[in-house]
Amino acid sequence: MDLGYGGSSVDGVLALGARPYGLLAQLNASLGLARAFSLCYDSGNQRGALLIGDADVPPGMASTRLGLLPNVSRYFLNVSGMRVGSSVVGNSSGLAALVNGTQGGFTVDTAMLYSGFRRDVFDAMVLLLFADASLTQTGSQDKACVVNDEAARKVYFPPILIEFAEGNFTVLPENYMVVNETTQCFGAVALDANATQSAFLGTMWIRDQFLTFDFTRKAFSFQPMNCTTLTPIAAPPPPPPLVLTVPTPPDKGAYSPSRLPCTLILLLLALLLNSFA
Repeated sequence: MDLGYGGSSVDGVLALGARPYGLLAQLNASLGLARAFSLCYDSGNQRGALLIGDADVPPGMASTRLGLLPNVSRYFLNVSGMRVGSSVVGNSSGLAALVNGTQGGFTVDTAMLYSGFRRDVFDAMVLLLFADASLTQTGSQDKACVVNDEAARKVYFPPILIEFAEGNFTVLPENYMVVNETTQCFGAVALDANATQSAFLGTMWIRDQFLTFDFTRKAFSFQPMNCTTLTPIAAPPPPPPLVLTVPTPPDKGAYSPSRLPCTLILLLLALLLNSFA
C-alpha cells in the first residue's frame, strides 16, 4: 500500500478513529480495553511507540478537552490560539470553531507528515517566521522556503506554541522546519476554503511528545518526552514446535516382540493336534 511517503509502502493502516467500527471500539467491545491510545514519535532515529488502552500517564502531563462528534472519525482539539515565539498568529483563535456542526476544527492527522492551516493563518505564520530581512525567500507561490545560505543558518527560528487553556503545546524548529542543502522550508501546507478542517497537526509536528487520546474521558494529554526512553514491551517467546513421532512398522521378516505370543500359540496348537492323531 503506497501512502505517498516518497514511494515507500506499508503493510496496512491502523484505524484509530472515533467511530463505532474503529479499532478502539472493537477492542473495547471484545476485550474490554479502554477506548484510549498513546503515541510517542522520536525525531532522531525515526522510532516510536503506540500504546492501546490505559497507559501509565507520566506525572505533570497537561490535559485539555478532546472533542468528539457522532459518526465522525476525527477528534478535535480545543485550541485557543497560536504564537510564533512571543508573537500572536492572527486569526488563530478561531481555528477550533466548527462550521455546520462538522466542518472546520483543529485536528490531529497522523497519516500526514506536515501540518496544515487555514490559508489566512498559514500566511500569518510565514510572515512571522521569515520576517528577518537577511532571509531570501524562494520556492512555491506560498513562499514558505528560504535559501539555505550562511545568513539563514544564523537566523533563530522560534518555537511555535499551540495554546490550550490548560497549557501550551510547544513545537521546536527542528520539528517544523524541513532543511536540506539548498533550502529551509516551513513544514506546513495552506488549506483552502473547502478543506474538511481548519487546521491539523501532522506527524512531524508531534514528535518528541508523549500524547494520550482518551475517548472515554474525552481528554487529550501531552508532555515533551524523549521517546527512546520508553521501554518496549517484549513479546512472549514462541512455543516450541510440536513434533509428532510416528513409529515405523517393522519389516515382515524382522523379529517383533508383538508377534511372539501369536507364534507360541500356533506351535502349541500344532502339538495339541498331533497328540490326537
